[in-house]
Amino acid sequence: MEVLQKDGNFATNCSKIFQRDITIFPLPTPAITPTNAACEEAIDVLYQTNFVANTTYTWIVTGGTMTTVAGNPNQIKITWGLASAVAGGIGIIRVKEVNNVTGCEKEITQNIQLYAKPTPSISPITDVCELTNNTYQTGNTGGSTFFWSVTGGIITGGQSTNQINVSWNATDVAGTLSTRVVTVRETNFNGCIKAITQNIIVQPRPAPAIVGSAEVCALQTATSYQTANVAGNTYVWTVAGGTVAGSATNSTVLVDWGSNPIGTSLQVIETISATGCIKVTSRPIIIRALPTPVITGDIAACASSAGIDDLLSTGRSAQS
Repeated sequence: MEVLQKDGNFATNCSKIFQRDITIFPLPTPAITPTNAACEEAIDVLYQTNFVANTTYTWIVTGGTMTTVAGNPNQIKITWGLASAVAGGIGIIRVKEVNNVTGCEKEITQNIQLYAKPTPSISPITDVCELTNNTYQTGNTGGSTFFWSVTGGIITGGQSTNQINVSWNATDVAGTLSTRVVTVRETNFNGCIKAITQNIIVQPRPAPAIVGSAEVCALQTATSYQTANVAGNTYVWTVAGGTVAGSATNSTVLVDWGSNPIGTSLQVIETISATGCIKVTSRPIIIRALPTPVITGDIAACASSAGIDDLLSTGRSAQS
């Protein structure tokens, strides 16, 4: 650039022209990328401007936490905070680029829209019994998709929806509770993801075992059966092919059997009162028919008939 200066004496009208060349250096041209929206709490999102040698970069971030990238001053990583923590859900990135040779500088600003993540919550969170089927759900938000996983059980239905059915396995050690986990990952219509887990306590079921005769005679009465008596547990007995003689709500029971051998069985339902976990144990019962003796021979005889005297005197049975 050429600059002309005229220096004159107004009194004499004499003048002289001075000339000087001026060099105008271009400003830096920073451009922050990417410019697309981000999910709140996104971790280590990379932002950058073009690298120019002999240049100093100064970054400022609002709405997130910045870390530098070693060896790359034109790059930063941002872990964004909550969208609700900044006005309008807008995060702000500023970069000032200074040319160390010319001293020229330029600062630019880039707004980043922060999208809220979904807020899934798993319910119910009550204890369950081993080997039972249970339903779990989270809120059904329009436009969201869901992915579930469980440990210690099997998802039997509902995957990809906001509600699943789970069949729990037996506890890890018989008679003791186990902790299992339900996890749901929700992706909302903006593509933001949040996963949560919920511990589920799986309680053991009782283990009643019926002790007593598996084979009885028809019309046998007061046949005794029992299962181990656990303090605090409750018991209910039912009979097919007979009747309970007395109480049906103890750990022991008396049964009067009938004569029909078809479909006869004995069942006990044991419940752990503290947890409500139950187990039903059944046992088939074989009913043996009674013998059917038939006496044959004369239905009348004379007092002096042979053998009668012996029968009367000794009480021995007459032989046919």
